[in-house]
Amino acid sequence: MCWKTLIDRFKLSRLKSVAVLSDIATVKEGFEDSDTWASFNDKRAVTIAVYRVGKQTPTRVAAASREILKTINADLPGGIHLNIVSDMS
Repeated sequence: MCWKTLIDRFKLSRLKSVAVLSDIATVKEGFEDSDTWASFNDKRAVTIAVYRVGKQTPTRVAAASREILKTINADLPGGIHLNIVSDMS
């Protein structure tokens, strides 16, 4: 599964409507050398931050994030998975 497909699957819901990330943002698949890196449990990692907007409540955003992670993790290849490291809701 390519990253664009993964990102497209991450849906933002608000008032029972759904917006696919690529409908509201420019999604690019690519590579860039970087001097920064992230790790989790001694393995290379990627950090994704999720924020609420408008009248969304922190607990609803956290619950929606946890629910979509189940779907995304089920579709990822072996050895790759998403974890919630911090939840400040």
